[in-house]
Amino acid sequence: MSRLVILFAVTSLNFALGIIVFTRNPRHWVNRSFSLFAISVACWSGAQVTNLLGVEPAVFWARWSFLMGGTTVLGLVFFFHTFPFSNDLPRTKPFILIAIFALVISLLSTTSPWVVASATNTPRGRVLVYGPLYPAFAAYVFTCVGYSLVLIIRRTRAARGAERQQLTYLFVALLVPGLLGISTNLIIPLITRSSQLSQYGPLFSVLMVAMIAHAIIRYRFMNVRLIFRRGVVYLVATVIAGVFLVSMLLVADRLTGGTADDAPLEVQVIVGLIVAIAFRPLKDRIQLWLDHYVYRETYNYQKTIRDASRTIASILDLKSVLNYLCEVAGRTFRPDLVAVLTRDFDSNVFEVAAANSFAAATSGFRSAVVAIDGALPSFLARIRGPLLLDEQPNSGFQPDLHAAEDHLRALGGELTFPMFSDNELTGFLIMGPKLSGDAYFLDDLELLSTLVSQAAIAVKNAQLYRQVVLVNDYIENILSTMDSAVITIDAN
Repeated sequence: MSRLVILFAVTSLNFALGIIVFTRNPRHWVNRSFSLFAISVACWSGAQVTNLLGVEPAVFWARWSFLMGGTTVLGLVFFFHTFPFSNDLPRTKPFILIAIFALVISLLSTTSPWVVASATNTPRGRVLVYGPLYPAFAAYVFTCVGYSLVLIIRRTRAARGAERQQLTYLFVALLVPGLLGISTNLIIPLITRSSQLSQYGPLFSVLMVAMIAHAIIRYRFMNVRLIFRRGVVYLVATVIAGVFLVSMLLVADRLTGGTADDAPLEVQVIVGLIVAIAFRPLKDRIQLWLDHYVYRETYNYQKTIRDASRTIASILDLKSVLNYLCEVAGRTFRPDLVAVLTRDFDSNVFEVAAANSFAAATSGFRSAVVAIDGALPSFLARIRGPLLLDEQPNSGFQPDLHAAEDHLRALGGELTFPMFSDNELTGFLIMGPKLSGDAYFLDDLELLSTLVSQAAIAVKNAQLYRQVVLVNDYIENILSTMDSAVITIDAN
Protein backbone atom coordinates (compact mmCIF):
# COMPACT_ATOMS: atom_id res chain seq x y z
CA MET A 1 0.00 0.00 0.00
CA SER A 2 2.82 2.41 0.86
CA ARG A 3 4.52 1.77 -2.50
CA LEU A 4 1.24 2.47 -4.26
CA VAL A 5 0.81 5.79 -2.44
CA ILE A 6 4.40 6.82 -3.19
CA LEU A 7 4.08 5.92 -6.87
CA PHE A 8 0.82 7.83 -7.14
CA ALA A 9 2.43 10.87 -5.46
CA VAL A 10 5.44 10.64 -7.81
CA THR A 11 3.14 10.48 -10.82
CA SER A 12 1.17 13.51 -9.64
CA LEU A 13 4.29 15.56 -8.82
CA ASN A 14 5.95 14.92 -12.18
CA PHE A 15 2.76 15.65 -14.07
CA ALA A 16 2.19 18.89 -12.12
CA LEU A 17 5.82 19.93 -12.69
CA GLY A 18 5.46 19.42 -16.43
CA ILE A 19 2.19 21.37 -16.62
CA ILE A 20 3.53 24.29 -14.53
CA VAL A 21 6.67 24.67 -16.64
CA PHE A 22 4.71 24.44 -19.89
CA THR A 23 2.06 27.01 -18.91
CA ARG A 24 4.71 29.53 -17.85
CA ASN A 25 5.90 29.91 -21.46
CA PRO A 26 4.22 27.47 -23.86
CA ARG A 27 5.91 29.01 -26.92
CA HIS A 28 9.45 28.37 -25.70
CA TRP A 29 11.08 25.10 -26.75
CA VAL A 30 12.90 24.81 -23.41
CA ASN A 31 9.57 24.69 -21.58
CA ARG A 32 8.06 22.38 -24.17
CA SER A 33 10.93 19.90 -24.04
CA PHE A 34 11.04 19.79 -20.23
CA SER A 35 7.26 19.31 -20.11
CA LEU A 36 7.59 16.38 -22.52
CA PHE A 37 10.22 14.85 -20.25
CA ALA A 38 8.32 15.39 -16.97
CA ILE A 39 4.95 14.22 -18.30
CA SER A 40 6.59 11.14 -19.87
CA VAL A 41 8.11 10.30 -16.48
CA ALA A 42 4.65 10.74 -14.95
CA CYS A 43 3.09 8.39 -17.50
CA TRP A 44 5.90 5.87 -17.02
CA SER A 45 5.45 5.84 -13.23
CA GLY A 46 1.68 5.69 -13.77
CA ALA A 47 2.22 2.46 -15.73
CA GLN A 48 3.98 1.06 -12.66
CA VAL A 49 0.85 1.86 -10.63
CA THR A 50 -1.08 -0.46 -12.93
CA ASN A 51 1.62 -3.06 -12.24
CA LEU A 52 0.99 -2.93 -8.49
CA LEU A 53 -2.79 -2.99 -8.98
CA GLY A 54 -2.61 -5.86 -11.46
CA VAL A 55 -4.65 -4.00 -14.10
CA GLU A 56 -5.49 -6.00 -17.22
CA PRO A 57 -4.58 -6.41 -20.00
CA ALA A 58 -1.06 -6.76 -18.61
CA VAL A 59 0.67 -6.77 -22.00
CA PHE A 60 -0.92 -3.42 -22.95
CA TRP A 61 0.34 -1.67 -19.83
CA ALA A 62 3.76 -3.30 -20.13
CA ARG A 63 4.12 -2.00 -23.69
CA TRP A 64 2.77 1.39 -22.60
CA SER A 65 5.53 1.48 -19.95
CA PHE A 66 8.17 0.84 -22.62
CA LEU A 67 6.63 3.53 -24.86
CA MET A 68 6.79 6.11 -22.07
CA GLY A 69 10.31 5.03 -21.10
CA GLY A 70 11.46 5.60 -24.68
CA THR A 71 9.69 8.98 -24.79
CA THR A 72 11.31 9.96 -21.48
CA VAL A 73 14.88 9.57 -22.75
CA LEU A 74 13.95 11.32 -26.01
CA GLY A 75 12.58 14.21 -23.93
CA LEU A 76 15.84 14.23 -21.98
CA VAL A 77 17.91 14.64 -25.16
CA PHE A 78 15.44 17.21 -26.49
CA PHE A 79 15.64 19.26 -23.29
CA PHE A 80 19.44 19.22 -23.08
CA HIS A 81 19.57 20.42 -26.69
CA THR A 82 17.47 23.50 -25.92
CA PHE A 83 18.38 24.43 -22.33
CA PRO A 84 19.09 27.12 -21.29
CA PHE A 85 18.81 29.61 -24.17
CA SER A 86 17.89 27.92 -27.44
CA ASN A 87 14.38 28.63 -28.67
CA ASP A 88 14.60 26.56 -31.86
CA LEU A 89 13.70 22.98 -32.62
CA PRO A 90 16.98 20.99 -32.68
CA ARG A 91 18.07 20.07 -36.20
CA THR A 92 21.44 18.39 -35.58
CA LYS A 93 22.07 15.03 -37.25
CA PRO A 94 22.43 13.09 -33.94
CA PHE A 95 19.11 14.46 -32.66
CA ILE A 96 17.30 13.72 -35.93
CA LEU A 97 18.64 10.14 -35.95
CA ILE A 98 17.65 9.64 -32.31
CA ALA A 99 14.15 11.04 -32.99
CA ILE A 100 13.67 8.74 -36.01
CA PHE A 101 14.86 5.69 -34.06
CA ALA A 102 12.60 6.70 -31.14
CA LEU A 103 9.60 6.79 -33.50
CA VAL A 104 10.43 3.37 -34.94
CA ILE A 105 11.13 1.68 -31.60
CA SER A 106 7.97 3.24 -30.10
CA LEU A 107 5.80 1.85 -32.90
CA LEU A 108 7.41 -1.57 -32.60
CA SER A 109 7.11 -1.65 -28.80
CA THR A 110 3.38 -0.82 -28.82
CA THR A 111 2.11 -2.65 -31.91
CA SER A 112 4.23 -5.80 -32.05
CA PRO A 113 5.66 -8.51 -29.75
CA TRP A 114 9.23 -7.70 -30.78
CA VAL A 115 10.09 -5.73 -27.61
CA VAL A 116 7.55 -7.18 -25.13
CA ALA A 117 6.34 -10.58 -26.29
CA SER A 118 3.88 -11.16 -23.45
CA ALA A 119 3.05 -10.12 -19.88
CA THR A 120 1.27 -11.78 -16.98
CA ASN A 121 0.06 -10.31 -13.68
CA THR A 122 1.11 -12.43 -10.68
CA PRO A 123 0.85 -11.91 -6.91
CA ARG A 124 4.52 -10.90 -6.94
CA GLY A 125 4.09 -8.39 -9.75
CA ARG A 126 4.02 -8.35 -13.53
CA VAL A 127 6.15 -10.95 -15.31
CA LEU A 128 7.35 -10.05 -18.81
CA VAL A 129 8.64 -12.12 -21.68
CA TYR A 130 10.94 -9.97 -23.80
CA GLY A 131 11.08 -10.03 -27.59
CA PRO A 132 14.12 -10.10 -29.89
CA LEU A 133 14.34 -6.28 -30.12
CA TYR A 134 14.63 -5.74 -26.37
CA PRO A 135 18.45 -5.33 -26.62
CA ALA A 136 17.91 -2.74 -29.39
CA PHE A 137 15.57 -0.81 -27.09
CA ALA A 138 18.22 -0.98 -24.34
CA ALA A 139 20.85 0.31 -26.78
CA TYR A 140 18.56 3.21 -27.74
CA VAL A 141 18.13 4.19 -24.06
CA PHE A 142 21.88 4.00 -23.39
CA THR A 143 22.58 6.09 -26.49
CA CYS A 144 20.16 8.81 -25.40
CA VAL A 145 21.57 8.96 -21.88
CA GLY A 146 25.17 8.97 -23.11
CA TYR A 147 24.46 11.68 -25.68
CA SER A 148 22.70 13.75 -23.00
CA LEU A 149 25.78 13.39 -20.81
CA VAL A 150 28.00 14.73 -23.58
CA LEU A 151 25.67 17.69 -24.20
CA ILE A 152 25.39 18.74 -20.56
CA ILE A 153 29.15 18.41 -19.92
CA ARG A 154 29.97 20.58 -22.95
CA ARG A 155 27.51 23.28 -21.94
CA THR A 156 28.57 23.26 -18.30
CA ARG A 157 32.22 23.79 -19.25
CA ALA A 158 31.30 26.76 -21.46
CA ALA A 159 28.89 28.33 -18.93
CA ARG A 160 29.55 30.72 -16.08
CA GLY A 161 27.76 32.23 -13.10
CA ALA A 162 24.14 31.25 -12.50
CA GLU A 163 23.99 29.40 -15.82
CA ARG A 164 26.75 27.03 -14.66
CA GLN A 165 24.88 26.43 -11.39
CA GLN A 166 21.66 25.70 -13.27
CA LEU A 167 23.36 23.22 -15.57
CA THR A 168 25.18 21.51 -12.69
CA TYR A 169 22.01 20.99 -10.67
CA LEU A 170 20.13 19.95 -13.77
CA PHE A 171 22.83 17.40 -14.55
CA VAL A 172 22.62 15.86 -11.08
CA ALA A 173 18.82 16.14 -10.77
CA LEU A 174 18.07 14.38 -14.06
CA LEU A 175 20.91 11.99 -14.74
CA VAL A 176 21.53 10.47 -11.30
CA PRO A 177 17.89 9.36 -10.79
CA GLY A 178 17.84 8.44 -14.48
CA LEU A 179 20.80 6.09 -14.13
CA LEU A 180 19.24 4.49 -11.04
CA GLY A 181 15.97 4.00 -12.91
CA ILE A 182 17.81 2.52 -15.90
CA SER A 183 19.53 0.07 -13.57
CA THR A 184 16.27 -1.30 -12.11
CA ASN A 185 14.22 -1.16 -15.31
CA LEU A 186 16.73 -1.97 -18.02
CA ILE A 187 20.11 -3.33 -16.92
CA ILE A 188 18.87 -5.81 -14.30
CA PRO A 189 16.03 -7.12 -16.55
CA LEU A 190 18.56 -7.39 -19.42
CA ILE A 191 20.85 -9.55 -17.28
CA THR A 192 18.32 -11.56 -15.23
CA ARG A 193 15.45 -11.58 -17.78
CA SER A 194 13.16 -10.59 -14.87
CA SER A 195 11.23 -7.34 -14.31
CA GLN A 196 10.56 -7.77 -10.60
CA LEU A 197 12.45 -4.58 -9.70
CA SER A 198 10.92 -2.38 -12.42
CA GLN A 199 8.25 -1.08 -10.04
CA TYR A 200 10.97 0.67 -8.02
CA GLY A 201 12.41 2.65 -10.95
CA PRO A 202 9.94 5.56 -10.85
CA LEU A 203 10.59 6.02 -7.12
CA PHE A 204 13.97 7.52 -7.97
CA SER A 205 12.17 10.41 -9.66
CA VAL A 206 11.32 11.63 -6.14
CA LEU A 207 14.98 12.63 -5.94
CA MET A 208 14.65 14.36 -9.30
CA VAL A 209 11.59 16.36 -8.19
CA ALA A 210 13.31 17.43 -4.95
CA MET A 211 16.48 18.60 -6.71
CA ILE A 212 14.63 20.40 -9.48
CA ALA A 213 12.51 22.14 -6.84
CA HIS A 214 15.76 23.24 -5.20
CA ALA A 215 17.08 24.50 -8.56
CA ILE A 216 13.82 26.36 -9.22
CA ILE A 217 13.91 28.08 -5.83
CA ARG A 218 17.64 28.70 -5.69
CA TYR A 219 18.67 29.36 -9.28
CA ARG A 220 15.63 30.84 -11.04
CA PHE A 221 15.21 27.70 -13.15
CA MET A 222 12.90 28.31 -16.15
CA ASN A 223 10.91 31.19 -14.71
CA VAL A 224 8.82 29.30 -12.11
CA ARG A 225 10.83 30.13 -8.98
CA LEU A 226 8.20 32.47 -7.52
CA ILE A 227 5.45 29.85 -7.71
CA PHE A 228 7.58 27.30 -5.87
CA ARG A 229 8.74 29.78 -3.22
CA ARG A 230 5.18 30.77 -2.38
CA GLY A 231 4.01 27.18 -2.58
CA VAL A 232 6.73 25.96 -0.22
CA VAL A 233 5.99 28.72 2.30
CA TYR A 234 2.24 28.07 2.41
CA LEU A 235 2.68 24.29 2.37
CA VAL A 236 5.11 24.26 5.31
CA ALA A 237 3.03 26.82 7.25
CA THR A 238 -0.16 24.82 6.66
CA VAL A 239 1.46 21.56 7.74
CA ILE A 240 2.85 23.09 10.94
CA ALA A 241 -0.47 24.77 11.73
CA GLY A 242 -2.32 21.50 11.09
CA VAL A 243 0.05 19.53 13.33
CA PHE A 244 -0.35 22.14 16.06
CA LEU A 245 -4.15 22.05 15.75
CA VAL A 246 -4.28 18.24 15.97
CA SER A 247 -1.82 18.23 18.88
CA MET A 248 -3.88 20.76 20.84
CA LEU A 249 -7.06 18.79 20.25
CA LEU A 250 -5.32 15.61 21.40
CA VAL A 251 -4.21 17.43 24.56
CA ALA A 252 -7.80 18.52 25.07
CA ASP A 253 -8.78 14.89 24.55
CA ARG A 254 -6.47 13.76 27.36
CA LEU A 255 -7.65 16.49 29.69
CA THR A 256 -11.35 15.89 29.10
CA GLY A 257 -11.10 12.10 28.97
CA GLY A 258 -12.86 11.84 25.61
CA THR A 259 -11.90 11.98 21.96
CA ALA A 260 -10.76 15.01 20.02
CA ASP A 261 -14.21 15.23 18.45
CA ASP A 262 -15.75 15.30 21.95
CA ALA A 263 -13.69 18.29 23.11
CA PRO A 264 -15.87 21.14 24.36
CA LEU A 265 -16.93 23.67 21.74
CA GLU A 266 -15.18 26.52 23.54
CA VAL A 267 -11.90 24.55 23.53
CA GLN A 268 -12.17 23.92 19.79
CA VAL A 269 -12.95 27.61 19.16
CA ILE A 270 -9.99 28.75 21.28
CA VAL A 271 -7.60 26.35 19.55
CA GLY A 272 -8.90 27.46 16.14
CA LEU A 273 -8.41 31.13 17.02
CA ILE A 274 -4.87 30.45 18.26
CA VAL A 275 -4.01 28.71 14.98
CA ALA A 276 -5.60 31.50 12.91
CA ILE A 277 -3.75 34.24 14.84
CA ALA A 278 -0.42 32.39 14.72
CA PHE A 279 -0.60 31.45 11.02
CA ARG A 280 0.48 34.85 9.63
CA PRO A 281 3.54 35.26 11.95
CA LEU A 282 4.39 31.62 11.29
CA LYS A 283 4.23 32.16 7.54
CA ASP A 284 6.42 35.27 7.85
CA ARG A 285 9.02 33.36 9.89
CA ILE A 286 9.07 30.56 7.32
CA GLN A 287 9.40 33.16 4.56
CA LEU A 288 12.35 34.69 6.43
CA TRP A 289 13.98 31.28 6.79
CA LEU A 290 13.41 30.53 3.11
CA ASP A 291 14.87 33.91 2.11
CA HIS A 292 18.02 33.08 4.10
CA TYR A 293 18.18 29.79 2.21
CA VAL A 294 17.52 31.46 -1.14
CA TYR A 295 19.68 34.56 -0.76
CA ARG A 296 22.75 33.21 1.13
CA GLU A 297 24.51 36.59 1.00
CA THR A 298 22.40 39.40 2.46
CA TYR A 299 22.90 43.13 2.51
CA ASN A 300 21.44 46.07 4.39
CA TYR A 301 19.01 47.57 1.85
CA GLN A 302 18.29 50.79 3.79
CA LYS A 303 21.93 51.46 4.68
CA THR A 304 23.09 50.92 1.10
CA ILE A 305 20.46 53.34 -0.24
CA ARG A 306 21.15 55.92 2.47
CA ASP A 307 24.92 55.91 1.96
CA ALA A 308 24.63 55.90 -1.82
CA SER A 309 22.12 58.78 -1.81
CA ARG A 310 24.34 60.90 0.40
CA THR A 311 27.43 60.28 -1.70
CA ILE A 312 25.83 60.57 -5.14
CA ALA A 313 24.14 63.86 -4.18
CA SER A 314 27.53 65.38 -3.30
CA ILE A 315 29.28 64.43 -6.56
CA LEU A 316 29.08 66.81 -9.50
CA ASP A 317 31.66 65.16 -11.75
CA LEU A 318 30.07 62.80 -14.31
CA LYS A 319 32.93 60.29 -14.35
CA SER A 320 33.01 60.14 -10.56
CA VAL A 321 29.24 59.49 -10.35
CA LEU A 322 29.41 56.56 -12.75
CA ASN A 323 32.54 55.10 -11.14
CA TYR A 324 30.83 55.25 -7.75
CA LEU A 325 27.73 53.51 -9.15
CA CYS A 326 29.91 50.68 -10.49
CA GLU A 327 31.79 50.46 -7.21
CA VAL A 328 28.60 50.22 -5.09
CA ALA A 329 27.00 47.68 -7.42
CA GLY A 330 30.17 45.59 -7.49
CA ARG A 331 30.64 45.67 -3.72
CA THR A 332 27.00 44.82 -2.98
CA PHE A 333 26.26 42.09 -5.54
CA ARG A 334 29.76 40.83 -6.46
CA PRO A 335 29.13 40.30 -10.19
CA ASP A 336 31.95 39.31 -12.51
CA LEU A 337 31.32 42.50 -14.49
CA VAL A 338 29.60 45.86 -13.99
CA ALA A 339 29.65 48.64 -16.59
CA VAL A 340 27.79 51.85 -17.44
CA LEU A 341 27.36 52.91 -21.05
CA THR A 342 26.31 56.50 -21.76
CA ARG A 343 25.20 58.15 -24.96
CA ASP A 344 27.65 60.29 -26.89
CA PHE A 345 25.42 62.84 -28.61
CA ASP A 346 28.15 63.85 -31.05
CA SER A 347 28.74 60.36 -32.52
CA ASN A 348 25.24 59.14 -31.52
CA VAL A 349 26.46 55.87 -29.97
CA PHE A 350 26.64 54.41 -26.47
CA GLU A 351 30.18 54.19 -25.08
CA VAL A 352 31.58 52.71 -21.89
CA ALA A 353 31.82 55.52 -19.35
CA ALA A 354 32.77 53.36 -16.34
CA ALA A 355 33.43 49.64 -15.84
CA ASN A 356 34.82 47.17 -13.31
CA SER A 357 35.70 43.51 -13.88
CA PHE A 358 35.98 41.12 -10.96
CA ALA A 359 36.91 37.90 -12.80
CA ALA A 360 39.85 37.02 -14.97
CA ALA A 361 37.55 35.82 -17.76
CA THR A 362 36.02 39.31 -18.02
CA SER A 363 39.14 41.43 -17.49
CA GLY A 364 38.19 43.58 -20.45
CA PHE A 365 34.74 44.74 -21.43
CA ARG A 366 33.61 42.90 -24.55
CA SER A 367 32.34 45.88 -26.53
CA ALA A 368 33.16 49.53 -26.04
CA VAL A 369 30.61 50.94 -28.50
CA VAL A 370 26.92 50.13 -28.96
CA ALA A 371 24.93 51.67 -31.79
CA ILE A 372 21.95 53.77 -30.75
CA ASP A 373 19.66 51.60 -32.87
CA GLY A 374 21.14 48.35 -31.50
CA ALA A 375 18.83 45.59 -30.30
CA LEU A 376 19.48 46.20 -26.58
CA PRO A 377 19.11 50.03 -26.38
CA SER A 378 16.10 49.93 -28.71
CA PHE A 379 14.36 47.37 -26.48
CA LEU A 380 15.21 49.28 -23.28
CA ALA A 381 13.81 52.46 -24.78
CA ARG A 382 10.55 50.62 -25.48
CA ILE A 383 10.02 48.77 -22.21
CA ARG A 384 11.49 51.58 -20.04
CA GLY A 385 12.51 49.01 -17.44
CA PRO A 386 15.18 46.42 -16.61
CA LEU A 387 15.97 43.36 -18.70
CA LEU A 388 16.98 40.16 -16.91
CA LEU A 389 17.95 37.17 -19.01
CA ASP A 390 15.24 34.47 -19.23
CA GLU A 391 13.01 36.27 -16.71
CA GLN A 392 10.78 38.34 -19.00
CA PRO A 393 7.02 37.65 -19.15
CA ASN A 394 5.28 36.96 -22.44
CA SER A 395 5.00 40.12 -24.48
CA GLY A 396 3.78 41.28 -27.83
CA PHE A 397 7.30 41.82 -29.19
CA GLN A 398 9.03 38.50 -28.51
CA PRO A 399 11.43 38.81 -31.51
CA ASP A 400 12.72 42.12 -30.09
CA LEU A 401 13.05 40.51 -26.65
CA HIS A 402 15.13 37.61 -27.94
CA ALA A 403 17.35 39.94 -29.97
CA ALA A 404 17.89 42.16 -26.90
CA GLU A 405 18.72 39.12 -24.74
CA ASP A 406 21.24 37.92 -27.32
CA HIS A 407 22.79 41.41 -27.43
CA LEU A 408 23.01 41.56 -23.62
CA ARG A 409 24.53 38.08 -23.53
CA ALA A 410 27.08 39.09 -26.17
CA LEU A 411 28.09 42.06 -24.00
CA GLY A 412 28.74 39.66 -21.11
CA GLY A 413 25.78 40.81 -19.00
CA GLU A 414 22.91 39.05 -17.26
CA LEU A 415 20.98 42.13 -16.14
CA THR A 416 20.68 45.68 -17.47
CA PHE A 417 18.94 48.84 -16.23
CA PRO A 418 18.16 51.83 -18.48
CA MET A 419 18.89 55.43 -17.52
CA PHE A 420 16.55 58.13 -18.82
CA SER A 421 16.70 61.91 -18.96
CA ASP A 422 13.68 63.85 -20.20
CA ASN A 423 12.11 60.61 -21.54
CA GLU A 424 15.24 59.90 -23.59
CA LEU A 425 17.54 56.91 -23.08
CA THR A 426 20.88 58.38 -22.06
CA GLY A 427 22.62 55.23 -20.85
CA PHE A 428 22.27 51.83 -19.22
CA LEU A 429 23.91 49.76 -16.49
CA ILE A 430 25.08 46.23 -17.30
CA MET A 431 25.58 43.61 -14.57
CA GLY A 432 27.30 40.30 -15.25
CA PRO A 433 26.48 37.02 -13.46
CA LYS A 434 27.26 36.92 -9.75
CA LEU A 435 30.57 35.29 -8.86
CA SER A 436 28.74 33.11 -6.34
CA GLY A 437 26.52 31.72 -9.10
CA ASP A 438 23.41 33.06 -7.36
CA ALA A 439 20.58 34.55 -9.36
CA TYR A 440 19.30 38.15 -9.25
CA PHE A 441 16.14 38.25 -7.15
CA LEU A 442 13.38 40.80 -6.62
CA ASP A 443 15.18 42.60 -3.77
CA ASP A 444 18.28 42.92 -5.96
CA LEU A 445 16.23 44.48 -8.75
CA GLU A 446 14.56 46.94 -6.38
CA LEU A 447 17.89 48.06 -4.91
CA LEU A 448 19.52 48.43 -8.32
CA SER A 449 16.47 50.30 -9.63
CA THR A 450 16.78 52.84 -6.82
CA LEU A 451 20.53 53.23 -7.32
CA VAL A 452 20.18 53.69 -11.07
CA SER A 453 17.35 56.22 -10.65
CA GLN A 454 19.44 58.31 -8.27
CA ALA A 455 22.48 57.97 -10.52
CA ALA A 456 20.42 59.14 -13.51
CA ILE A 457 19.46 62.31 -11.63
CA ALA A 458 23.09 62.84 -10.58
CA VAL A 459 24.25 62.31 -14.16
CA LYS A 460 21.83 64.96 -15.39
CA ASN A 461 23.02 67.38 -12.66
CA ALA A 462 26.64 66.61 -13.53
CA GLN A 463 25.97 67.27 -17.22
CA LEU A 464 24.29 70.61 -16.38
CA TYR A 465 27.17 71.53 -14.10
CA ARG A 466 29.61 70.65 -16.85
CA GLN A 467 27.73 72.92 -19.28
CA VAL A 468 27.88 75.78 -16.75
CA VAL A 469 31.61 75.25 -16.29
CA LEU A 470 32.15 75.21 -20.06
CA VAL A 471 30.16 78.44 -20.49
CA ASN A 472 32.13 80.14 -17.70
CA ASP A 473 35.42 79.00 -19.21
CA TYR A 474 34.30 80.27 -22.60
CA ILE A 475 33.41 83.70 -21.18
CA GLU A 476 36.66 83.90 -19.23
CA ASN A 477 38.63 83.03 -22.35
CA ILE A 478 36.90 85.81 -24.28
CA LEU A 479 37.56 88.35 -21.53
CA SER A 480 41.18 87.33 -21.13
CA THR A 481 41.92 87.74 -24.85
CA MET A 482 40.15 91.10 -25.41
CA ASP A 483 42.22 94.25 -25.95
CA SER A 484 39.38 96.61 -25.06
CA ALA A 485 37.93 97.13 -21.60
CA VAL A 486 34.59 95.65 -20.57
CA ILE A 487 32.25 97.67 -18.41
CA THR A 488 29.16 96.17 -16.79
CA ILE A 489 26.25 98.18 -15.38
CA ASP A 490 23.04 97.30 -13.58
CA ALA A 491 19.55 98.77 -14.01
CA ASN A 492 20.33 101.71 -11.75
